[in-house]
Amino acid sequence: MGRQRIKSTTVMFIALSGLVATGSAVEEPETDMTVVWKRGDNGYYMHRIPAIVLTKKGTLLAFAEARKNGRGDHGDIDLVVKRSSDMGKTWSDFILVHEDGGTKKITIGNPVPIVDRKTGDVIVAFQRTNEDRVATGTHISRSKDDGVTWSAPMEIIELVQFEGMEYARPGPGHGIQLKHGKHAGRMIVPCYSVSTEEYRAKHGFGGIYNFMAYSDDGGTTWTHGKKTSAGLGEPVAAELADGTIILTSRQYTDQRWRRAISYSKDGGETWSEAEFRADLPDCNCQGSILAVDKGPDTLLLHSNCPGPGEKRNRLTIRLSRDGGKSWSASWVLEPGKAQYSDLVALPDGTVGCLFERGDKYRTAITFARFAMERLGVK
Repeated sequence: MGRQRIKSTTVMFIALSGLVATGSAVEEPETDMTVVWKRGDNGYYMHRIPAIVLTKKGTLLAFAEARKNGRGDHGDIDLVVKRSSDMGKTWSDFILVHEDGGTKKITIGNPVPIVDRKTGDVIVAFQRTNEDRVATGTHISRSKDDGVTWSAPMEIIELVQFEGMEYARPGPGHGIQLKHGKHAGRMIVPCYSVSTEEYRAKHGFGGIYNFMAYSDDGGTTWTHGKKTSAGLGEPVAAELADGTIILTSRQYTDQRWRRAISYSKDGGETWSEAEFRADLPDCNCQGSILAVDKGPDTLLLHSNCPGPGEKRNRLTIRLSRDGGKSWSASWVLEPGKAQYSDLVALPDGTVGCLFERGDKYRTAITFARFAMERLGVK
């Protein structure tokens, strides 16, 4: 595992990394980076699709798809996790969450982990796709020992029957458990649904949309809300102080190259019309969003690669102080090639980002820990 510490004391570096700065040179906060998985680890060709949570006991759990024989999205793919008890400085050996079919081309992927604040249990939702590349449902596994062992999977989204739907998938990226309002305690798994070829041919980008799977009993039973605006996929959610849920989505409409933002006032059951945000430029790739409590305020952090065009690079962290209405500061975490990412708040007030560093042929999943001062937050 490679670990490096990056430190700069020049205003020039701050400007180049995307954070607006004025005045004389200042000492910039440190950023720690640790490689969690690299190509070839544990006999797998590569690892992709990161997701991360902090358990009730303070353990970081980093999930990924372990792709056995190639970089493709379908094949012999297992779901794995690593644990860290020192805020991401070091990581355990990998733990197999679930695999299916031995060497058969069965995909277990798109992890969405959630921590139950009441019990401390960790659940992870994931997709299963069979040898014929047919998605056979969204499942969950549960850990009662802080991510060391995992239960046999239970299917939760066989009940989804939207018109024309071919399959539904979770996330990827962390899920949430609501803290505020009448739906406090609800577990939310952001999902997206893709319709059949015939439906997409008739409706265009209307054949893909997001929805929430949710549970009000700690993950024992699940149901789902209504779908979002058309053309949205790969959603990640955060909760504001008043219980409103904000959703950031990759999108496939004629408004490409910007993130789609939607809001729910009823615990994820219904959604506002999507806003295609010019202040959140996007290269048509997955991104993440995180709510951070700072005194009486709830700040939002957002991570994604802004482009231009389809270039997956310059992984950027952005800050909102007003519930996502505007984004007041930004900082480039990785100026080179990067792809999917997921954010997590840490107990010492820093923030972690688990992300794909490198292009789709040479991806290494890396954990970065950085201070909120990077974005002007003290």
